[in-house]
Amino acid sequence: MGETTLEVINLHVWRGQNHILQGINLHACRGEVVCVIADDYQSRRNALHGLMGIGAKREGSVRVHNIESVHLDVLAMGNLGINYCSKSTGVVRNLSCEENLLLPLTNMGMGGGLPLGEIYSLLPMLKLNKDVPAIRLPPGEQHMLSVARALRGGPTYY
Repeated sequence: MGETTLEVINLHVWRGQNHILQGINLHACRGEVVCVIADDYQSRRNALHGLMGIGAKREGSVRVHNIESVHLDVLAMGNLGINYCSKSTGVVRNLSCEENLLLPLTNMGMGGGLPLGEIYSLLPMLKLNKDVPAIRLPPGEQHMLSVARALRGGPTYY
């Protein structure tokens, strides 16, 4: 098992008087990607907002790179390398899928990201659509492209 990047222990979240998350536990190591899957949009949104501290009271522990962050706001969480992206993918819609992946990644992290070939082996749909303008990709593939851009940039924050 690698270096722990994200550890959530017994997270409880309230929005107003509503106890929306109860006792969530999560562990992710460096290099792992975490996906939130739920039956409906509201459940996914509540989980992500609770994790990020967006408009909610939190109790429990949320540790990012061994830094306790349950008391931090969303901007401070971003400084630790945990970001929330809702409907916006951050891709340039007029550029092709591959052109988006080749854009300079100066703001993405400290370098050391995945090479293009490895991105294509992890996400073969992007290779199949490498010449397709991002605007013509289905929404799910636009989000996949957004994740691939982050992986290309080597998102490591300390």
